[in-house]
Amino acid sequence: MQRNVLVMLPSAMIGGAERVAFNLVTALLTQGHKVTVYTMTRGPGPLWPTLKDRPGFCHLASRAHSEKLGVLDFLARSADLRARGPFDLLYTSHVHVNALASLALRLRIIRAERFVSRESTRIFDRFHGWRSWIYRVAYGFYGRQDLLLFQTQEMRASLEGAVALPAHIPQLVFPNPVNLANVDAAICAAPSINRGNGRFRGGFRIVYCGRLISLKRVELLLDALAQIDPAREWQLDVLGDGPLRQELTERTGHLGLSTRVHFHGNVANPYAFFAKADLGVLCSRIEGFPNVLLEMMASGTKQIITTPCTPAVRQLPQAEILEEASARSLAALIDKTMRLRPDNAQPYRQHVQQVHSIEGFAQTVLGQAPTPGLRTD
Repeated sequence: MQRNVLVMLPSAMIGGAERVAFNLVTALLTQGHKVTVYTMTRGPGPLWPTLKDRPGFCHLASRAHSEKLGVLDFLARSADLRARGPFDLLYTSHVHVNALASLALRLRIIRAERFVSRESTRIFDRFHGWRSWIYRVAYGFYGRQDLLLFQTQEMRASLEGAVALPAHIPQLVFPNPVNLANVDAAICAAPSINRGNGRFRGGFRIVYCGRLISLKRVELLLDALAQIDPAREWQLDVLGDGPLRQELTERTGHLGLSTRVHFHGNVANPYAFFAKADLGVLCSRIEGFPNVLLEMMASGTKQIITTPCTPAVRQLPQAEILEEASARSLAALIDKTMRLRPDNAQPYRQHVQQVHSIEGFAQTVLGQAPTPGLRTD
């Protein structure tokens, strides 16, 4: 039976939570469901227009520059959203959108038979002071959810230690899903990136993907690469954008790495870079769960180095964990990887297939699958 689905997100920018939503939407469209995606800020973005010709898909994109203005846009579009409903499923991500959707359902601004929210990060481990207070207020609007999803047990424990969630909301820990069909199609469709800046023809290829913000500590990776033997041939592709891009670009120049490090900005198809990478690196201080690592594993990246940004990364097979967040320690791990050239692409792919199925995630969100581990107390 065809379902009418509404997906609400804070923006059309690319991040881990947005990629999870994109994976879900493509799976639902493949199953023949009708999906409306509403993004509250920053226009259409690079990702959603790729679905514009899919039957049953509609993207309503606000061009508001801030999420406060995005709320006004949501209210202005409420008649349009009501006209597209009632919805069989409303899916949201990020605490402020989860809270807004819960309130909108109470006030009958929109109508949905089933409401599923997903927590996007460990909010109270990341934010403190006045921002923490605002998020506590936002959680006070929760209550209409039929299911609240967490990426990890640690994320759920962190939230439960900070706020009292409504006891009647069922909670479920579900590992981040990856749509392998999307990954494979994107890699096949991508133009060749073998030569990067036009001079790189071999050697060792490294990739970083994520927002360029202080939490991600990209400077740690740059400082580590500056300590690698200059005789080694390597290239770093930095995928993503953010407020620190200019600062990181300047740092690259000061370290003498400008010919080896390439800032690509936001890219709609990072999988082509992942497929060519000998090494993927993540240096984050804290994460809910870094979905980008799963996408690297699904794409064919040969080795992964990550900080213990969440205990759940220790469950990833063959991943190297950077226990000491220092440039010296990271340089040593990178140097070892360059020397030994491990190739874990096959076990990585198998792990994603077995543990991170998009089909299982879609069935759970739709309420069509048994949910072991569901918590309702």
